[in-house]
Amino acid sequence: MNSDQLDILERCHLIVAPPVNFTVIMPFNRPHNADLINKSFASGCDGLRGKARLIAVCHDSGHLPCIPGAQLVQLVHDWDFCYWKCNQILDRCFPVPSGIQYFGFTCDDDGYEPGFFADLERVAGNCMNKGKPPGIMIVSMRRWYHESKPRPEAELIAEPFNMQMGRIGLEQFYIRADIMERFRFCGQVQGRRFGGGDGELIIRLFNRMPKEFLFIPDLFTNWNNLPGNLPGQIAA
Repeated sequence: MNSDQLDILERCHLIVAPPVNFTVIMPFNRPHNADLINKSFASGCDGLRGKARLIAVCHDSGHLPCIPGAQLVQLVHDWDFCYWKCNQILDRCFPVPSGIQYFGFTCDDDGYEPGFFADLERVAGNCMNKGKPPGIMIVSMRRWYHESKPRPEAELIAEPFNMQMGRIGLEQFYIRADIMERFRFCGQVQGRRFGGGDGELIIRLFNRMPKEFLFIPDLFTNWNNLPGNLPGQIAA
């Protein structure tokens, strides 16, 4: 069966790939965004055949009850940068349940378009019908989504050229669990903690395993489209 015939069968729903499950890890420090996060995540899951779970990670017990439906984890640390939080949760997630599992990451002021995860599942399913699920999926990202006047650099398009510092972000990155199990975010430079581990990890993976990457330029996630810090509040 050639690829054209397979595409026809997929469109006719004669071949149905297994559901895809997503675990999204979110460093959480903005309880004033909890309701908006709920609505955005629920909307992003519309139409998803598999399952998506949100793990909200915070260091203040006062934040824990804020997100119904999410798995809530409190971590205590002197200063827990968001990548440290992500690594701590990843260490607790393995081994993962059977099935096709992906990890994604977001922040507590980001958001999803309606049906985002169903679209991502559909792309992964098409790849499974043709061989194997993609190892790493990169979507595009709209930045400064809440601003009335778009900036020229407001969109980061999912393409190989953008696999460089400052052109790829944490929210664009969905990685199959068997690959994520072997990697973590870099959280230190010369003994000092820093907050730029997302681009570094994605670029390192791209340099090591470019054939595992699937770029999805027409599927967007939204960066900083929810309110930011309140006066005097520190970031996640």
